[in-house]
Amino acid sequence: MRRRIVVHAGFHKTGTTSTQQFLRANGALLRPHTALVLPWKLRRGAARLSARYSRFRTAQLLDEFAAELDAVLAGVDPGARRGLLLSDENLAGRMPGRDGQTGYDAAPELMGRIAQVLRQRFGAEADIRFCFVTRDAASWMRSLWVHNLRVSRLTLDLDAFCAGLRGLADAGPPLDRIGAAIAPATLHSTPLAALSGGAEGPARLLLDQIGLPAACRRQLAPQPRGNVAPEAAVADALLALNRSGLDAEALARHKAALLQPADGDTDAG
Repeated sequence: MRRRIVVHAGFHKTGTTSTQQFLRANGALLRPHTALVLPWKLRRGAARLSARYSRFRTAQLLDEFAAELDAVLAGVDPGARRGLLLSDENLAGRMPGRDGQTGYDAAPELMGRIAQVLRQRFGAEADIRFCFVTRDAASWMRSLWVHNLRVSRLTLDLDAFCAGLRGLADAGPPLDRIGAAIAPATLHSTPLAALSGGAEGPARLLLDQIGLPAACRRQLAPQPRGNVAPEAAVADALLALNRSGLDAEALARHKAALLQPADGDTDAG
């Protein structure tokens, strides 16, 4: 039986946090069937290097990314029969809108290298499936804008921010190039809106690919949404804070106070 390997690498702000919370909460049911490699195993190493590669695009960084990913996988023992699931949106590179990042141009090279590492470690016969969730341009751009307001000193209003990402908004992420880079691994992509209903939420795309027994899947517990974006008034307040003369420490303190009551938007998901 071919080992099933599922790679969930994004995109940012497409329900990734909700998906990862679902996987963690249901880990006891999932792990007998598939080993889980979630952001806490990836973010300080491989995912950090993928973000750096997307910014600087050097061969050395791409090699370091591959080596770090392989080192993580060396510590994972799926046994002879279990599958493997990796999930971290930062594997696709730096979030658009940060430090001049305008899209996912580096994602094909990163995904191609992931596929290469997986084949080398688990064999050319492994059934490798890459999963991506997409989102309609208007809500996606706004969610990216709000997140960047939170985590950086972004001073652009929404219209100016969207203008800088017009290519991404018009064409979307480079799924065709990713598909070519990962072959013969397969690419599976679904709009977030199509995954919003039901108990599994955006995790459904991954669950469809894992190949769980039906009895196990029926036992999976639904989870509340993660990373809920703040209301429009909060986004406006964040923009005003970023445009203020506050020093970095005071700015962080004011943002924390503003977001504390209902801050579910805690990472890049």
